[in-house]
Amino acid sequence: MKKSLVLSVLTICCFTLLKAQPVLNSNIIPGPGSKWIGLFLEFNPEQYPVGTTGGGQSWDFTGIIDSLEGSPEEIIEELKEEPFLAFEVVDPSGLIGADSFPDADFAIRTLIDFFFFTDIYSFVEQRSDGLYDLGSTSITELEILGVFIEDTSTVVNQMPSLEFKLPLSFNEHFIRIDEEIDEDVDFDTKTVSSSRDSIVYDAYGSLSTPFGSFDEAVRFTHYSTENTVTTSLSTGSVLSNTNTSSVSYEWYSPDQLAPLVDYDPPGVGEEAGILTFYIQTDVVLSNDEVKREFSPLSVAPNPAKEQVQVTFSLENSEDRTQAYLFDMKGRMLATENWNGLASGPQQQSFSLPNQLTPGTYVLLVRGASFSGYQKVVVR
Repeated sequence: MKKSLVLSVLTICCFTLLKAQPVLNSNIIPGPGSKWIGLFLEFNPEQYPVGTTGGGQSWDFTGIIDSLEGSPEEIIEELKEEPFLAFEVVDPSGLIGADSFPDADFAIRTLIDFFFFTDIYSFVEQRSDGLYDLGSTSITELEILGVFIEDTSTVVNQMPSLEFKLPLSFNEHFIRIDEEIDEDVDFDTKTVSSSRDSIVYDAYGSLSTPFGSFDEAVRFTHYSTENTVTTSLSTGSVLSNTNTSSVSYEWYSPDQLAPLVDYDPPGVGEEAGILTFYIQTDVVLSNDEVKREFSPLSVAPNPAKEQVQVTFSLENSEDRTQAYLFDMKGRMLATENWNGLASGPQQQSFSLPNQLTPGTYVLLVRGASFSGYQKVVVR
């Protein structure tokens, strides 16, 4: 299961190094003003193994820069000018919905600019045993057919989940539980999705990325399971009951109060996985600076099962156009590259991942001078 962007950032923490094993400690929390940007890249797991458990590990992700144009410094500057994934630690007082979270010690702003502009503020309480997710406020801005839509919603978690255990030593673990209820688009069905993460700190060593080297890095292994039950609202009968499981990884360092790398291996039937690099930065996260215009995009068939045909038009030729599939939590599920497209009408095929849970997803297509998106319903 691809992890939520919000939950990835809620694992913000600090490290204190011991002689043998780094220990995650609770005496320092990130201060307001701390900021990060994120970068997604496809990777071949054979080229970048996760290693084994235990100490003395060595992880090297520097070679993945060869798939990009420009140096790491140039890439960071481009992301700062037009971030599509960014995070900021802020004071919770005065934020929209803050009255619902009087116990919050800080909030984490997650800015997502993939298929529409979204500001998410996750309110976090630091308790004696770790960081708890109290809930969130989401502010979405979207323009459809020339009509500007703004939606603001606040969700309070009645039973806050332990998002990150502190302190945490080598070979310790904690469990994260989440449940979400969705109503299908035709309002005749109800879907309840529940997920459970067992997170283990199981390895430490040296880590190298295109954006820095870290002599004391620790690895977390996420064992995730998800259960989705769809019932008929009219009869109450169960229409489907599916269970999926996956394993993913994260790396941390004492030098950065956020994940350094997220490692999502390819799913069943997929050839490439997704690496996400988090880079600390002084980027200015202004709403006006990150909004971008979207062009018309259509997909067929819709609803779909295995594959969709994507139709759009380019004013200019594109050396590289990328297509992304997201779920409604903002988790990237699949990508495809379409290279060397001439200007004019386009029709490209996009394969949906195997064993995709029925529901609503978003397909985003981006090039140097083109951005478009469309919702895709999977049956």
